[in-house]
Amino acid sequence: MRSEADWIAHCARWDSMPASPGNCLTNIDAIGNVFIIEGVDKKQPIYVATSLEEAAGASEGRLRKVRGLSTLTAYRLVSKETIAADVIAPFAGKRELLAYIDLLVCDRASRFAGNSVSTFSAYLLMRRRHIGLQRDDFWYNGGPIPLQSMMTGLLDPLSTSTERPLKWVFTINANPTEAFERACKLAVTSALAVTTLVPVCIFKGEQNYLSDWLAQRGVRIIFYSSEPSWSPSIHRAFLTGVGADDAAAGNASAGRHTSTNFRSAETMATTFLRIDIPALGFVDEYVLYADVDVLFTNDVSLAHFWPPPAMLAVGTEAADRPTRRTSRGPIFYSNAGVMLLNVEALRKTYSCFVRETFSVENVQRGLDFGSYGPLDQGAYNRFYQQMLDAELGGVCAAAEGFVVLTAGEPEEIDLSVEEEEWGAGDIGEAGEESGEEGEEEESEEEEEDSGEEEGMEDDDEE
Repeated sequence: MRSEADWIAHCARWDSMPASPGNCLTNIDAIGNVFIIEGVDKKQPIYVATSLEEAAGASEGRLRKVRGLSTLTAYRLVSKETIAADVIAPFAGKRELLAYIDLLVCDRASRFAGNSVSTFSAYLLMRRRHIGLQRDDFWYNGGPIPLQSMMTGLLDPLSTSTERPLKWVFTINANPTEAFERACKLAVTSALAVTTLVPVCIFKGEQNYLSDWLAQRGVRIIFYSSEPSWSPSIHRAFLTGVGADDAAAGNASAGRHTSTNFRSAETMATTFLRIDIPALGFVDEYVLYADVDVLFTNDVSLAHFWPPPAMLAVGTEAADRPTRRTSRGPIFYSNAGVMLLNVEALRKTYSCFVRETFSVENVQRGLDFGSYGPLDQGAYNRFYQQMLDAELGGVCAAAEGFVVLTAGEPEEIDLSVEEEEWGAGDIGEAGEESGEEGEEEESEEEEEDSGEEEGMEDDDEE
């Protein structure tokens, strides 16, 4: 863990170099999220290799004062000072020898995480790979490993893109409707049953029965218990809204008046959570985002989307929206319900994207982007209009139909059969529909209504 003054200065020089990927300090303030996303076992102690003066002394509390380590609140932190102070005492002030002690410990660890720009971390990542111990290793700052590139001439031979399972990211809030909760459980159950995807949930709210259900099944959960930085803009946009006269005059999309995501500021905020994916601590170059009103019928991997997108891959939705020109030719209005995201590329445009999306003008329009669509989907279409890799048959077609949207072809899915086959009989316990909604569960009407439940975007029906 490096965040000494000389390291910060080094990173400033490194990131300013023309050929630098600019990743020296990436995720340093989100390492807690990185560990959760990477599934680091919370029962194991985390040995911290550092020479920081703040960490000196036999105290875990001192370790937690180190930048980056303060976010590892769910883990027990140890170091050479906390577990072997008497052994290292003769080496006080001898930085290189102390670093070698750290190297020996990390070399034998069950798992290693470091910063790829650091030669210490780079050497360990390379060595552990050579001796077959690297299976779950990762570097928290993402990007390439410069030392490896220099030694071999390869850009990133330790790339995680094709060697590790693709992560599936989805969002949900702590109080969804019953139909939305059940859809979420079905989506997770199908993903675990028939794919190698690693589910990662961005959960808006505090831990509750639903987050416990997800955690029990191995879903990795990033809790958004505090409000996102853009949350005040959501509330202002919800209160502002756009009137029917504006829509008739062409100043707002029809989705403004039909999408259930406009029902409350909470549902608006939940659907926008996906825009924060690049800033939450993902180290993978690519991740799959999909709303929870989906069913997985076969495996999905990065290979199914090859070649991967320069920014994001999406599917088209409506043929009557303005066409745009990309490297693949003209495309139509794109759907944000299923996307393959180039995390590194989106991270570089994240601040500008957020600033533009929540500009005063857009907030006054109720976050409706006119012909580009409402809310986050409209924001993606407008901001990235020249950078979308879109499939006319939908992004699912790029994955050979492995993702089936329940809102798209409900007649082809017998949910009761799938639940029995996947061993998901407990799905209905907390999310069973009742009353006028539950009685329509098997009817065509209910399938149409399912897309109108809170949090399910009607603009995600491909």
